Amino acid sequence: MTASDFIRLRGHHLLCLPRFRGLGYNDTFTACMQEMVRQLAAGRRQVVLLTTTPDDICACCPHLGLGGCGLEGGEAEVAARDSRVLELLGLLPGSIAAYLSLQEALVAAPYSLPTICAGCRWLDCCRHVTL
Repeated sequence: MTASDFIRLRGHHLLCLPRFRGLGYNDTFTACMQEMVRQLAAGRRQVVLLTTTPDDICACCPHLGLGGCGLEGGEAEVAARDSRVLELLGLLPGSIAAYLSLQEALVAAPYSLPTICAGCRWLDCCRHVTL
């Protein structure tokens, strides 16, 4: 398996992708997210390499810098959010899994979006999305 066979995803992006509704930091980022959602829905690139560092979605973000996320709270806050999601799933960074099985595990897992996503600027948008 080569790097092009899987999608590198931060743990917290497993929560973002099914809740994405066309909002983003800029047009480039929004288009990147829409393409990722489209590819996953179409069944392409279904294998995910989980990470707590910048991933394939972050690559399109205007806030990505040399030290990772440049938003308020920075990379440490985002990595902590990633770790909370991976811990919920019983996985470690570097784990490889099928995207759909990860989504099924999240649906079955008891978690509080406000707790896991504390500090995220998109939390209010996501609270109103029913999966």
